[in-house]
Amino acid sequence: MYIANEGVLVATPSKTVLIGEPESFLPVAGTVEQIDLALVHFWFPLQPNGKQILQTILKPVHIGLVHIPIRMNYQIAGQLAPVQHEYGDIFPLITPGERGEFTAPGVVR
Repeated sequence: MYIANEGVLVATPSKTVLIGEPESFLPVAGTVEQIDLALVHFWFPLQPNGKQILQTILKPVHIGLVHIPIRMNYQIAGQLAPVQHEYGDIFPLITPGERGEFTAPGVVR
């Protein structure tokens, strides 16, 4: 299902994946039994409104954080640490196509 240029909800008989802006899925949230994976902007679960949408409405089993600038990968891990326990499985994904090599936390070559 394609929703207003803001995201895609991919449903197979066994899995459902949300890709994009979680707010755009609120009208169809009740029609999906379970969201197995939500791929959302890295800042979304850290905002109070985003947290509420993910935890009380969409309730995805796994949350992948996307569009993280490579220079922020270690920073976002630190920001996630205090809220990690509030989510089931939440993890950062580096944006495809970005280049860099992590040599130490916060250092990118």
